[in-house]
Amino acid sequence: MPTRNPKSKNVAAHAQRFEELRQKLQSTLKAAGITLEDLLATLPEARKRVYARLYGQKAKNAQEYALIAVSSGLSSRPSPPQPSKLEV
Repeated sequence: MPTRNPKSKNVAAHAQRFEELRQKLQSTLKAAGITLEDLLATLPEARKRVYARLYGQKAKNAQEYALIAVSSGLSSRPSPPQPSKLEV
């Protein structure tokens, strides 16, 4: 008889918890009248606020450098793919 990996039980528990949280978030957003598009539209600004709070002046310097690099063509980093429409 094969032995069962103890980690598989842990993974299953995490998957179940994730699904519970997903359903709770979905119902909360629906009750508040917030669409997925509304939520996704807030992410860029929220990302900037969190980054600035965590990195302070370093964040400001990095953003200024990034603007200079992009405007002068120094950035070779491709743009990230845009998210497709997802259902909540």
